[in-house]
Amino acid sequence: MDFFAHQDKARKKSFQLVVLFSLAVVFIVVAVYLAIMGVMYFASGKMSEVGPETIPFEWFNFEVFYTVAIIVGAAIGVATLMKILALRQGGSYVAEALGGTLVQPDSTDSLERRLLNVVEEISIAAGVPVPAVYVMKKERGINAFAAGWSPSDAAVAVTAGCLEQLNRDELQGVIAHEFSHILNGDMRLNIRLIGFISGIMVLATIGYWALHMRPSSRGKNNGYAAILLAAIALLIIGYGGAFVARLIQSAVSRQREFLADSSAVQFTRNPSGIANALKKIGGYEIHSTIHSPASREVRHMFFGPSDVVSMLGSVLATHPPIDERIKRLDPSFDGDYSKRSVLPDLQAPEAAAGQAGVAGMVGAAAFGSAGASARAVSSGSPTLPTSAESVAGMGVLTQEHIDAGAALLAAIPDRLRQGVSEPMSACATIAALLLDSDPDVRSRQLESVAREFSPALARETGLVAKDVASIDPAFRLPLVDLALPALRRLSRPQYAAFSRTLIELVRADENVTLFEFCLQKVVEFRLFQAFDAASRGYRAVSPREFIGDAVVLLSAVARAGSSVEDDARRSFEAAVSTLFMGRVPAGVGPLQKPGIDQLDQAFQRFSMAPMKIRRQVFLAVSDCVLHDGHVTVQESELIRAVAYCMGLPLPPFVVGQAA
Repeated sequence: MDFFAHQDKARKKSFQLVVLFSLAVVFIVVAVYLAIMGVMYFASGKMSEVGPETIPFEWFNFEVFYTVAIIVGAAIGVATLMKILALRQGGSYVAEALGGTLVQPDSTDSLERRLLNVVEEISIAAGVPVPAVYVMKKERGINAFAAGWSPSDAAVAVTAGCLEQLNRDELQGVIAHEFSHILNGDMRLNIRLIGFISGIMVLATIGYWALHMRPSSRGKNNGYAAILLAAIALLIIGYGGAFVARLIQSAVSRQREFLADSSAVQFTRNPSGIANALKKIGGYEIHSTIHSPASREVRHMFFGPSDVVSMLGSVLATHPPIDERIKRLDPSFDGDYSKRSVLPDLQAPEAAAGQAGVAGMVGAAAFGSAGASARAVSSGSPTLPTSAESVAGMGVLTQEHIDAGAALLAAIPDRLRQGVSEPMSACATIAALLLDSDPDVRSRQLESVAREFSPALARETGLVAKDVASIDPAFRLPLVDLALPALRRLSRPQYAAFSRTLIELVRADENVTLFEFCLQKVVEFRLFQAFDAASRGYRAVSPREFIGDAVVLLSAVARAGSSVEDDARRSFEAAVSTLFMGRVPAGVGPLQKPGIDQLDQAFQRFSMAPMKIRRQVFLAVSDCVLHDGHVTVQESELIRAVAYCMGLPLPPFVVGQAA
């Protein structure tokens, strides 16, 4: 199952969740209505009236039912919305609510450094932004989670027990498991689930408050008795709703954990890592228990069960049994947690051959050897990966990808890696990536940095410019991703000034290359969840509304790949044919010379487009690059930048220095 299939499955799960939540709300409305009618019956004194002339109590009252439905629905809806809006602040909000402490990029603690390295390696390999990394220092159980609205605002958190008890292979397996949740679209589903649970729990909270109210007098007080009965009813209904919510939470979560385990094995090709981590949890005295009270509503997000459920355990459990998870990874497991397995590495499946595509790592599984793959890419050999294989490689990692991510990180100069750990230095590094080689243009660019942001940033940009100019083009996008955790720590005014600065840098020479433009948009789109999430959203529109935007983008990519008009036109026409699956509709214009404003509009719209449209557009972009059978490193980085701008994870091109 590829990245887009996982996204579709997560979207269907979200729809199912909404349906189940709606049914739960209907159940709660009916229960509250019956409780209120019961209280009214009690308060009316009908219980003591007996006789033929007694007027029967009408149990169905439309006005009461309508009022109850409006009030209860509004209370649950507002509570749900407030919780989801709070969680839209990003994964860091969840991690800090659970007592997590941010791991600073310049940390000298050896265990924290190991954790950061593992997270960065997998992030670069997956083609997703490096998430914020947290440690829950008061939690001794072995556990971890990933949270966030999207990969751009994700956070990965581990407990102190996880950090201290696991070796590097086991830690890598756990982190790979969490990254599968990021890539499979589980995080947004999890946030919606938390919001729904909070909404359903609001009635129990109201009932608790009402139960602790005191009457104004100690005499007979039927009004207070009615309030007391209503409070008890709300408490019972609220916790009954919470029980239903737990059932939904558990049902949604369990199968996702099996999928994440198998994805982690596929990522690392090392079943031993995650299997042994689970064995350590099983044999550890406190297992994976989390003591923070805030963990109750996010229990479905953790790597292992965060609490102990005694009664109805199999029904309410958010995770499959540890033994069952281990058995799927290590069929020889006999229940002895002390036995650590050394399982054989999985071989890359044949279907994964070439899966990283033109912009991914073309590894040994695809072409036999790194050298052969480099020759294939640079020479236009028939073994070039297709655009379909490029798409299949999204969100699908192998150990080669992770090793490649580690190699990229090791090859980036230490001064640059250290520099991007602090907000201002990270801004200077990104700005330096956009400096022109012409001294006059560079001078104007530095002046714009001083004007739009600060003279101090302009000086620092000039200082790091030489180091940045000397790095391989393949390191530029990984360097951007490494800088993201620091850039997220900018204040909102600093972020606004930095965004304006990047636009000025790109337009300074009035000859904007597509890669320069994409680099600026990558930073913008990677950061918007941290700063502008409230002002943007996804909207479903007709594919025909994107025809003009697709023509603009494909024209820009075709011209970036060739300076010869006829070659660019042929690449463009091949891409258009792919975009419309061979049935090009009337009204599709010829090859254009799009301006920056047109490109900006196209990228903005594609970033909000449904996944199926983004998938088809990326297929067309890949075909546009691949059409001449010759892919340079610059083109491969361009296609990755386009994927990044559309929110698509694509691994880095790391094998061979193609001409």
